[in-house]
Amino acid sequence: MITSLPWATFLALMLPIHLAIGVVEGLATAVVIAFIGRARPDLVDAGAETAASQRAGFPTRVIASVAILAALTAGVLSWFASSLPDGLEWSISRITGKGEVDEGASAAHQVLAEMQRQVALLPDYKPASGEEKTSPGNAGEASEGEAAWPAVDAGTSLAGVLGAAVTLFLVTAIGYLLRPRRGRTPPRT
Repeated sequence: MITSLPWATFLALMLPIHLAIGVVEGLATAVVIAFIGRARPDLVDAGAETAASQRAGFPTRVIASVAILAALTAGVLSWFASSLPDGLEWSISRITGKGEVDEGASAAHQVLAEMQRQVALLPDYKPASGEEKTSPGNAGEASEGEAAWPAVDAGTSLAGVLGAAVTLFLVTAIGYLLRPRRGRTPPRT
């Protein structure tokens, strides 16, 4: 997103929001690593190898547990996300009075925006279709112009679960590729 906010204003609006997000994400990461460390210490600390961990093989139970928790978080907890604009969108609307930046900023911006429209599988966390939904399928009834909460939406759940699955697959594949090979001893220092 391109913005014409002054640098100091941009930092003053964005740093506190992203600091809070970073703290929460850091805590979530610590919980996941603590869980994996208890379930399979050898995956977190190479020095924790025991006879049982050498026979353990691929961490199927750990990955299955993380996958189930990720699916629940992405598929169900996403319904409780705020419908209000997030960090940068909120900042832009507060400063400029508009919800979005004009797309006519440059030719490069227009080309990239069009490319994104064409290739996005789940734009705005909804399956791509020719028609725009005016309101998501919500659990409760809402009056005109007011969104119900929680916003139970199959498209949001699908986007969250697919995103979590792709991320888990990539992390697992990278971890598998980077794991120490058996029979290969690390150099002593």
